Amino acid sequence: MSGKFLITGATTRSVEPGAGAQSGPSPRLEINKFVSDENKWQFALYVQALNEMFKDTDSIRSFYEVSGIHGKPFRDWNQSPSRGRGYCVHGTDQFIPWHRPYIALFEQLLYEHAAAIAERYTTDVDEWKNAAASLRQPYWDWAKQSVPPDRVIRDKTVTIPVPPNGDLQSVDNPFFQYTFKRGERENGEFIGTFSRWSKTLRHPTSTRENAESNVESLRIALQSLQEELTELTEKLATRRTWPEFSSALENIHNKVHVRVGGANGGHMSQVPYAAFDPIFYLHHAQVDRLASLWNRQHKLWITRAADLNPFWSDQQTYWKSDSISQTASTFNYSYDDIPEGSTAPSQTARSIKPALDAPAAEASGPRTTITDWSVRVHCKRFEVGGSFSVLLFLGEVPNGSEVPATPEEWYYASNLAGSFDVFANSEANECGNCRDREDIPIEGHVYINRAILKQHNGNSLDPTTVVPLLEAKLNWVVLKVGGGIVELPSLEVVVQATPLTFPVPSEGAIPSAGEPVSYPEVTRGRSGGSR
Repeated sequence: MSGKFLITGATTRSVEPGAGAQSGPSPRLEINKFVSDENKWQFALYVQALNEMFKDTDSIRSFYEVSGIHGKPFRDWNQSPSRGRGYCVHGTDQFIPWHRPYIALFEQLLYEHAAAIAERYTTDVDEWKNAAASLRQPYWDWAKQSVPPDRVIRDKTVTIPVPPNGDLQSVDNPFFQYTFKRGERENGEFIGTFSRWSKTLRHPTSTRENAESNVESLRIALQSLQEELTELTEKLATRRTWPEFSSALENIHNKVHVRVGGANGGHMSQVPYAAFDPIFYLHHAQVDRLASLWNRQHKLWITRAADLNPFWSDQQTYWKSDSISQTASTFNYSYDDIPEGSTAPSQTARSIKPALDAPAAEASGPRTTITDWSVRVHCKRFEVGGSFSVLLFLGEVPNGSEVPATPEEWYYASNLAGSFDVFANSEANECGNCRDREDIPIEGHVYINRAILKQHNGNSLDPTTVVPLLEAKLNWVVLKVGGGIVELPSLEVVVQATPLTFPVPSEGAIPSAGEPVSYPEVTRGRSGGSR
């Protein structure tokens, strides 16, 4: 048996840079910057490299095999026994560290393909070599721009310079979709609609074989998420412990998965199939970036050492969760707005994520306090047999509480206050971690200040105003991805108000949060209400 494939990240030994190459770990770029003309060399190499990974049919380094680590076909990868349990870590404190070497693996393979492709060019040789040497997996900063560029979600082909002479040629755009090859769905034991769909889909137009991605529906759904994603991301800065931060970041991550897949159940919305959609890697690079920002701010990382199976650091040892907090020294990458070696987040990061990068509120000096209203959602992850959303409305549920012909309409209804989105394995019986956590409840918060102020056209967040409003108007429904309205017996929806204290002036400062006050009377006596 040959040796194990080691996860090193993108290492310069794979590439001989040309003249003028930069030194040190290269940065991952935000996707809007990555697809621009400024980075045309890297974009062209990435497109060709990913298409090469798509074509591979036999190697454990193929796109299909690497994507399968995340779910289907639930089998061993790279001599790493899963014991029939898969490698899932969702809902655990290992969620963030496990995905770090996973994305580093993907980046490593892209990098190796790009290095080989760069060698085929006979013109602009140094430019191509340097582009390959600095190529890293881009990230999609959905907190700043929730709708990815057209080169990710709309364009089926792109025109790029190809070897050997750099002539322009139209090629398949690998960001748009992955087309399964003969036997992959059957060998992977895909079921239901996923056994019928020959390619990855976002907001599929139907459950039939000829379904397509509905780009406009995807665009509208993601645009409607912008304010919520920005607010939730900014609140990450207030999480002071690893368990709090990890859970909060995973909840945001879940929301993006569910909304990219869509209410009809595209690949990104279902755990066993999500990683086959190429946008998965843009999404998880952003999750990794936010973890790096938080680590830089709080100087904290997980302290529990666990094997990050199936990612080998050498022939006998897996990467350990507690040893990979520094991206440059472990996997040779950085982020374009988090320079390695700095002791504080950069100005660029500060301008993008003020709340993540600002200093904590001082204990002395002038201060002001506001009330942060939220709905705490408590439920079990696997109770409905797949991913789902708890949609909260201020006012009647649109369409008389019946699923509209286009379920995505609920995602951008004018009176939607927010949602708690659960990214759950639809085939949990094949996932050991899922079985272990079947009865463990999860919870998260939906923040509703904006919706409250919009409803009463005022500025008051006082309980004497807000509680009667919520008693009269707060409604909710549980929408299963691909399955319509469902009952969620474990659901408990409770309204809470948390005092947030800011220094004055407060611009960019991280508030200190007081103890939340619950208002169980708002939802008590209703299905899914306070118990």
